[in-house]
Amino acid sequence: MNKRAEQIRHIEQWRASGLSQSEYSRRHGLKMATFNYWVRHMDAKREYPLSQSCASLLPVHVEEPAQPAVPEAHALVLRTTHGYRLELAASVSPRWLAELLQCLG
Repeated sequence: MNKRAEQIRHIEQWRASGLSQSEYSRRHGLKMATFNYWVRHMDAKREYPLSQSCASLLPVHVEEPAQPAVPEAHALVLRTTHGYRLELAASVSPRWLAELLQCLG
């Protein structure tokens, strides 16, 4: 297998694994900086096919509520620079919130 094909294979396996780049690199004996370079370089050039195991975006229809929702006491409100707002109950799981923020980041 040539070098480029090996890099593409690693990137596709990493994307399907759900691991961080750091953890994937450690498990496969790769230098983190080198693996990160491969990902950035190939993302910029789009040199590899996106595997079906990659996350994909789905269309979402958002409607304004008939009446403004009254925020729950101590609710968590996330606001983006683009004006989007997401209100979460104060009882939301910290672990779930951490996963959400990681996905959004």
